[in-house]
Amino acid sequence: MDFLNRPEQSSCSDPDNSNQILFSHQNISPDFCAYSPILDKSAVVKEYWCREIERATKNPLNFKSVKLPLARIKRLMKVEEEVKIIAQEVPVLFALTTEKFIEELTIRAWMHTKEGKRKILQGSDILKAVRTTRSYDFVNQLIIEGNKDILKKIGKGE
Repeated sequence: MDFLNRPEQSSCSDPDNSNQILFSHQNISPDFCAYSPILDKSAVVKEYWCREIERATKNPLNFKSVKLPLARIKRLMKVEEEVKIIAQEVPVLFALTTEKFIEELTIRAWMHTKEGKRKILQGSDILKAVRTTRSYDFVNQLIIEGNKDILKKIGKGE
């Protein structure tokens, strides 16, 4: 995750507008990947997603590169009684999506670690990342129930 140590210019900048074609079919503005000199959380996350989009468009999807156990994902999907048959690619897509979710959450948590001038990521950093990111609202209630004591320590207790 070398993009956390921000270079002077991002490799995702697009001076000759070559990404216009790359992103046009995906409804993504090439400005999305422009380097922002403001060192804030959203700039780092945009940089991450820019690199992921570039990687995904340049490299074909390799189903063997999945790091999560596909059999376990399939078993979890079958817990729902209505699910009878699962297409072969569905657990792979769930695994890849989960990997990207974990990577982004880790980046956001690491930024909280750096704010605290620490070098070790803690559970409270993950909780702060979830609490301060609107797109993670769906996770909030699950975390709150299991971690009320930690939330009180970081001043977010309810």
